[in-house]
Parts: sequence; C-alpha cells; structure tokens
Amino acid sequence: MMNLDDPVAVALRVAALLERAETPYALYGGLAVAAYGAPRETKDADLAVVAADAGALAELLGRDGVRATVAFERVRFGGLWIGRVTLLGGPDEPGLNTVDLVEPASPAMRASRSSARCELHCGTVRSDCSCPRTWCCSSCCRPGSAISRTPL
Repeated sequence: MMNLDDPVAVALRVAALLERAETPYALYGGLAVAAYGAPRETKDADLAVVAADAGALAELLGRDGVRATVAFERVRFGGLWIGRVTLLGGPDEPGLNTVDLVEPASPAMRASRSSARCELHCGTVRSDCSCPRTWCCSSCCRPGSAISRTPL
C-alpha cells in the first residue's frame, strides 16, 4: 500500500518501476531541491527522463496495482517536454497525486545519458537512479545527505 499524499512514497514507487523497466531517470523538481537541503513544500513527484512517455508509466503503475491515468502526454513547456500521470486512490490507497515526467527538448541533453548514479533515501527505503550529469545532483550532493552521487 502506498500513501498517495506522500510525494516521497510516490517517487520511490515510480522509481522502483522505472528501474525494473530499465528506464533511466533522475529525481527532479521540489523533492530534489528538498533533498539537497533547501526545503520546498511539494505534493507531487517529478522525474527527469530521456523520453517522457506518460502512457508507458501509467501502464507500469497499472500492472503494479496502482490506478493511474494519463493527464497529458508530451506538452512543450519552455525547453522541456512534460508528461503527467495522475494516480488515483482506491479503497486500499486513498488519495490522489501526480507524477510529472520531464524530458529536455534539446537533442544534446537527451543524448547525455547515465553519467552518474544517485541514491534517494526515505527512512529505510533506498532508490537508485542513473541520470545525466546536468539533470539533477551536480556538485550539491554530498555523502550523508538525502541524495548522494557518484560518477559512473
């Protein structure tokens, strides 16, 4: 059971699914900023991906027992493509949340895959992610923080 009101729980569940699907991703947005020590209230989970395929994520979530629907697919927002999946609660998992998949519109950024390994920690749960150097962590990750980063 997942608490849909907890964006960290949502991010960890989606991260596990993306790992199983061998889809490179990185924590992005408010959760990434908060993990680096600059608290920012956020309610959703944002993940940087090489291809923002909200339909594929909704399908992965569905196979994992989470009701999910595509809110929109590949909408251009500045220099990014955004796909959004809405997670819908049920009798066992009340609540509602969203996951935004963020893809850089630049071909050069999309080509800069998997240059680092990150770890997101939430209590005793750990999630790894492979990510392009400029998408997340950069130099602000440090050992012992919520996210740590090592070059591959």
